[in-house]
Amino acid sequence: MSAPDSSIDEPGPPSDNSEHDAQPRRNVVVRALTGLKGWQAIPAAVIVLYFFLGIFGPTLAPFDPDRSDLKNRLCPPLAIEAFTTSISPDSDCSATNVFGTDQIGRDIFSGLLHGARTSLWVVGLSVFIGTAVGSVVGAVVNGWRRKPRMVLYAI
Repeated sequence: MSAPDSSIDEPGPPSDNSEHDAQPRRNVVVRALTGLKGWQAIPAAVIVLYFFLGIFGPTLAPFDPDRSDLKNRLCPPLAIEAFTTSISPDSDCSATNVFGTDQIGRDIFSGLLHGARTSLWVVGLSVFIGTAVGSVVGAVVNGWRRKPRMVLYAI
């Protein structure tokens, strides 16, 4: 019989170093994102960017998405001189309208940033309702006999 490995920590009293214990909990997201390899980082970055824009988008929006400016209607995206030949000379189209403007002069980029927050609410509510309904149906069906349960599981 050999002696136990000395590198294995023996369970002991809880440590008094609460800062050291909290460190792994704080870095869960950082470790999850840095553990991604290759192509996995691209969709993760898109999701993180979408959540960031959904949360902070309305404060980052350069214009009010409901403000219309008929003088600046139908400005092209990033109105560069080469693209502005068909725009009337009295228009104030500039590079400040990143995605351009719509038919009544509203900034499209600001509308997208404000819409991202609404989209996140809809997604979160859908996930919550789906989880709640699925949990209730699963719990109820689990008590049924085998054949009705299998029919409902197949649906």
